[in-house]
Amino acid sequence: MSAALQRLNTGSYGHCERCGEPIGLPRLRALPEARHCLDCQEQADRAVHRT
Repeated sequence: MSAALQRLNTGSYGHCERCGEPIGLPRLRALPEARHCLDCQEQADRAVHRT
């Protein structure tokens, strides 16, 4: 089972795994399997690019 389907089953789909805030609808429409809100994803991306 995909991670997105598991989150649907547990009721956590649409909420950021990092901060718990809702993931914006435009982001979910563009990337339904998104695990992080845009702010947390941008922070993660910046951390990866620093190394």
